[in-house]
Amino acid sequence: MINTLNIARLRNAEYYQFMISASDIFAKISIDREYFSLFFDEFDKLLKVAANAMTLEKKSEKIREKNEADRYRDCLHSKLFNHLKSILYDERDVRFQAEKLKRRI
Repeated sequence: MINTLNIARLRNAEYYQFMISASDIFAKISIDREYFSLFFDEFDKLLKVAANAMTLEKKSEKIREKNEADRYRDCLHSKLFNHLKSILYDERDVRFQAEKLKRRI
């Protein structure tokens, strides 16, 4: 559960995903638009601005390079984590046995 969220610290992609998720939640719980029409109108405008920002970001070469570097870093972290799991593997460890049983099911 997220107790506090500093929206200003989110990057464009995270901010856009947050806005989309919030929009989906608002639609799902069907908030009465009559009382909150000003809020929803402003929210829809912000959602369009975020979508435009994402479109411009996708066209930027520097952003593309940064995203590729982020993906590469994530792959390296995953590779390191899997390598550590193989080093720390212990058949007699109860936690490993539980994982092994989960995989069979």
